[in-house]
Amino acid sequence: MGPLIASRIPFISVFGQLLSLISRKDYAKALEQTSADFAVKKLKTWDLMVSMIFAVYQRTSRLRELSSGLAGHSEGLKHLGFGHLPKRSTVSDANKVRPPELFAKVFADLYRRYRLVLPDSSLPKNERWLHRLFLVDSTTITLFKEIMKACGRTPANGKRKGGLKVHTGMWLTEEVPSLIRITKAAMNDRKFMPDLRTW
Repeated sequence: MGPLIASRIPFISVFGQLLSLISRKDYAKALEQTSADFAVKKLKTWDLMVSMIFAVYQRTSRLRELSSGLAGHSEGLKHLGFGHLPKRSTVSDANKVRPPELFAKVFADLYRRYRLVLPDSSLPKNERWLHRLFLVDSTTITLFKEIMKACGRTPANGKRKGGLKVHTGMWLTEEVPSLIRITKAAMNDRKFMPDLRTW
């Protein structure tokens, strides 16, 4: 076994454990509900999702880095159910048309499945209100990266610029977000609040 292949084994092993947290049964149900793979020939939604998780895990910020990184681990990824090695343009095009509801359902399923084993902060027992405290915050992300070129706007000067806002809700005792909404950067937090009533 060559040193290059040996060096990839730990990554694939850890990445495989990360992907194993996603229930394929729940994923298949979400896929059916959203019809995310309708008329898709090559890059199935599972492969797209694995690619995006790979990009976050490897801290990849450009499509070229993502494509070459996936290619470098192609043999190991096949064993994890990765069916198609995408090109840069394929990933960009897929991100434009895939329904975000599927990924929201995957996140919600993960949260429901593992919320009972989330860290339980040691809060004072006499301060019961702290255990019912739900925190809400938002952050704006500027989109200049190639990997996010499907988002944002193109001003008159031709320079692509844009942003999005991530609204996050979290129970104080869990330390992990239980509700996430992604909107345009200009969206006010007040419009996010009605989602809390349905959660």
